[in-house]
Amino acid sequence: MAKRKARQLSAKQKIVREALQITWVLMGQLKSERMQHLRIGGMLAEMRDRNLYKELHHADMGDYGEKRLKLGRTCLYQYLNVYDWVKTSHPGWLKKGTKSFIPDISDMTDLMRIEEELKRKNLKAEDRKQLESLLKKGLNGELRQSQLKELRKKIKRV
Repeated sequence: MAKRKARQLSAKQKIVREALQITWVLMGQLKSERMQHLRIGGMLAEMRDRNLYKELHHADMGDYGEKRLKLGRTCLYQYLNVYDWVKTSHPGWLKKGTKSFIPDISDMTDLMRIEEELKRKNLKAEDRKQLESLLKKGLNGELRQSQLKELRKKIKRV
């Protein structure tokens, strides 16, 4: 069997290969971070749902979050709201090893608002179409804040 001669990569090809490797690792790390946000939300929901914070002598979840976790109320309830929404609307994201794209937590908050707005019965057809388009983009990781901001100006509730 003849030995294959190793192909030499140009300097440019080596840099491109390195950039692709770093990008692949970054994508994995970002997905892990997003999954971690959901796991944190799940644990907070367990503390809330089972009233476990009371066993630690806290009056409510806000007090527990602030005193035990050094987590502000806004952040605490963002984790809980996002987790509850994902559990109801996108449970596949909670499955270990999911291949689905998972948006970051701030985008999830925007998607929650969009879905809530889409539930309105008196929504104009044009507004509904735009919201559905933004929802689709958000679920694919293509939603830009500028698009959402533009729609917010038009529809005061989003």
